[in-house]
Amino acid sequence: MNALIEYLKIHFGIDNLTATTIVISLFTTLTVLIIGKLIDFIYREIIEFNTRKVYRKTLLDMIKDMSDSCMIQSTAFSLFCKQLNIEHIGNLKMVSGSIDLLNTFQKMSFNTFYGAYYKGFENFFSENNLKRIRKTFSNIEKLSNYENRLLIDIKEFNERYGKYQDLWADRIGKIVPFIEALLNVNLILPPGKSPDLFYLKIDEIFLEWQKTESNVYPYIVHNKLLSPLMSFLKMPENSIKIREVFPLFNDIREAILIFMNLKSIFSSYNDLFTHYETKYKEIGGFLKTTYEELK
Repeated sequence: MNALIEYLKIHFGIDNLTATTIVISLFTTLTVLIIGKLIDFIYREIIEFNTRKVYRKTLLDMIKDMSDSCMIQSTAFSLFCKQLNIEHIGNLKMVSGSIDLLNTFQKMSFNTFYGAYYKGFENFFSENNLKRIRKTFSNIEKLSNYENRLLIDIKEFNERYGKYQDLWADRIGKIVPFIEALLNVNLILPPGKSPDLFYLKIDEIFLEWQKTESNVYPYIVHNKLLSPLMSFLKMPENSIKIREVFPLFNDIREAILIFMNLKSIFSSYNDLFTHYETKYKEIGGFLKTTYEELK
């Protein structure tokens, strides 16, 4: 400071008091300016720190929610696969195929969270966290692709399953009344006339199916009614009699083909939804681990 005062006195020809006043004013101004800049810097750093903190919490909340949703969906796939069996008794309970926060997450760019886990003193040692965030976005992209494909697969399953269910109901709706009418004509006979053993056997099979619990479901209808009837009708000794019931024989054959198609649909979609179960469980597990590491 003294050197500056002497410099002003020599080069500008001013007295000691004036030079001292100028120097003090200059240092006061610089000090106020520096302090102002420092305060502004600290203020902005606090705001940015709080912003990063909010983004980190937002990301963690979303990751946890999507992790839980993936696990719930994986369990739903598992339960659905147990129903995708031709032996299943009961109505199918479809999966919804929806991860609620997925669309919201995708609207937020990687750069939004990049700063939250890369910038700032608190992230000085957070390189591994950033790698984890990149992998998270990669897994979310995979999840989005699965969700989009899942909606298509569910629609296709409903269409194929519904088509053969309708065909099945239509065919069985013809077979049962036909058998009832056939038996009424051939078993309810005038006194002294014995019924044909051929129709007695058909009646036996029909009654056995009627006594079976849950006899309206395809697996029971096939195993207790259609298959035994077809085996009986195709016996060599019935080759002549079969002409009398050919419409029944033909309907049974068609119903068995429909049943086999239903069985094939269940098998293929069981494999497909098992795949979804595995992938959703993998992504859910990754997101859960990510949440634990980042929180």
